[in-house]
Amino acid sequence: MDTTRRLPLPVVLLMALLALVDLPRPAVAASVAADVPPFYGLYFEPSATNPSQLVPRVARFTTRGPIAGTFLPGAAPSAMARNSPEFVAVDPRGPTYYTGFGWHSGVGPVRFDPATGTGTPIEVPNPDTLSWPTGLAFDTTRNRLILSNLGGAGALWAYSPEQDTWSMLSSLNNVDMWGTTYSAAEDKLYALTSASQLVRYTPEGRPAGTIKLDPLLPSGLNLRESQLIAAGDQLVLLSQPVADPLDPRLPAVQRSFLIDPHSGAVTSLGPIHLVPEPATAALGATACGALLLRRRRRTA
Repeated sequence: MDTTRRLPLPVVLLMALLALVDLPRPAVAASVAADVPPFYGLYFEPSATNPSQLVPRVARFTTRGPIAGTFLPGAAPSAMARNSPEFVAVDPRGPTYYTGFGWHSGVGPVRFDPATGTGTPIEVPNPDTLSWPTGLAFDTTRNRLILSNLGGAGALWAYSPEQDTWSMLSSLNNVDMWGTTYSAAEDKLYALTSASQLVRYTPEGRPAGTIKLDPLLPSGLNLRESQLIAAGDQLVLLSQPVADPLDPRLPAVQRSFLIDPHSGAVTSLGPIHLVPEPATAALGATACGALLLRRRRRTA
């Protein structure tokens, strides 16, 4: 037997576990993303009937991608089948799931059942609320849904699920911002502008600072179709599916970025992909280790 090719069993098991968990390769990115808790977002996957068409699905994410086994059924009623959701917000008390539709849709938020996928549109008495929506978030401190839009001078709107009422928090005074999210760690609202800046607002809708991103976001990233999501004390940006800048012939994939809400530092984490469930990964590592141990005993 060729003993020069044998590795100590602990080393083999560690290598197998790392391969299953699929940690980010850049050491800096891995250390920055390690403490970011899971969050909900939209993952674009090929349609079962038309592989060239990408369909958004709500799933629980890590910074590396959606977690297998956490995908929720469709988030829009059949009457809205012509529109695809572009935002997702979660009230953790239920949990209750909401999706929002983009700036061109004229469709309001939808509350949907994660078991059946049946959606219930939330009635919006003021049509201005639906004028060019740009983001949807859930304020977990005040238990309300937050919607931003571009109509007129733009505005921040709040919806109370308990009272089933809408109210305008404030005018945005012509600040065009995208991907509005709520950070419970900061008790602030955040969004991105087309000038590659991060804007911060108080829960009352008052401006609370502008942070320049460093480095700037890639030029091919479309903020109108991207998702900014607060996770712990960090912000995660999920891009729309984009082509590889080095080889446009490859399929378009979503990419993830970490944004520090204090410094504006941007860390690119690369393309996202399906992440195995933690229990599945641990089970796979155990099975792999047992198999290697049996083989080692046979060859000893």
